Amino acid sequence: LFPYTTLFRSAEIPAGTTISMWAGFGSDLSDKVEDLIDVFESLTGIKVNYESKSDYDSCLKAVTLASTSGKYPNVVVGYPDHFASYVKSDIIVRLDYYFENDVHNDAFEPEGESFKMSDFYEDYMLENQSIEFDKDGNPYTLGVPFNKSTEVLIYNKTFFDYCAGFESLADKIYVPSTYEELESVGLAILDYFDSNNLYGTKIVDSSTNKTVLDLTGITKADGSNKTTQFKPFSYDSQANLFITSVRQNGGTYTEIDKSTKKGYLAFKSDAVTEGLTYLKGLYDKNVFGIPADWGEAKYGSNPFKACKTVMTLGSSAGVANSAPAGNKFEIAAAPVPFKSADKKFVISQGANLALMDKGSREQRLASWLLVKFLTKYANGYLCA
Repeated sequence: LFPYTTLFRSAEIPAGTTISMWAGFGSDLSDKVEDLIDVFESLTGIKVNYESKSDYDSCLKAVTLASTSGKYPNVVVGYPDHFASYVKSDIIVRLDYYFENDVHNDAFEPEGESFKMSDFYEDYMLENQSIEFDKDGNPYTLGVPFNKSTEVLIYNKTFFDYCAGFESLADKIYVPSTYEELESVGLAILDYFDSNNLYGTKIVDSSTNKTVLDLTGITKADGSNKTTQFKPFSYDSQANLFITSVRQNGGTYTEIDKSTKKGYLAFKSDAVTEGLTYLKGLYDKNVFGIPADWGEAKYGSNPFKACKTVMTLGSSAGVANSAPAGNKFEIAAAPVPFKSADKKFVISQGANLALMDKGSREQRLASWLLVKFLTKYANGYLCA
């Protein structure tokens, strides 16, 4: 399960203490977290009562509801906007003191190891330091990075490899790097399907007699259909699309006034408007769609697996969800399209661990040890 197998008790470890942890993970990730908590308990003698609230929004709601009664957990998994809410409720702990006064423990830290902010990717720490500030504008640290992902372009490799084998298609249908290329490639795919009457048929490789793309039951996106339409490209999250487009077009999404501690929307600009208008044009040309175009609530993985699209953009953590059953076709991943080489922005997302303002000294120390263990020393197993 995990490389730490020796049970060790240290004077710095409050064995026998019980703490609680809430998260918004599904069953797969929760199973891994529970495995790691079992290891942590055996190494430290600290008891952790873990609860999954099914999803992040439900976890935020549960903590918010519990904030008035003090029945919130010692450790919570959440996003920076969740932590901002906890600041307003005055239930989250500033972690700067913990980092500055952290000491080595022998339970799970290898000899010579220490726990410090520089252990983590700078931008992941920055999002935990952009929420609350002191009177001089210096940031407080409110969380430690835990589970992170980014967005990637997942594509039907079987289809693109097939097109690369034809001189007439190779320079028209390829995996795009920019949105300008995406438009060109998308229109070329639509033209290829239309001019060869491929809707409702199977594209078969004559050299192997294997199906390249099964378009049975799939129709042209002409406004007369919904769930059966074909669009070359899909994007999972419209919120992420908006934020990424703002940044790729030279804009800023939000800003915070450190003196008033108030946040502001800051995306309005001619460049951002131009970028969003361009995306609207691609949508109107049926080059790309969103999950709702196929009757899906959140994700483009089902339309992708059904060959209603050949490119889908979503979280790197969910790539496996786009793999079709029965090896129907091969998939691969590429960087997300960008507008220009000097602005290759892509959103990074995922949760952090925070300490909540409750419990005895022993419980707070135990909670800090759990945060250390999960974020640095056990994180590799979580992400495997």
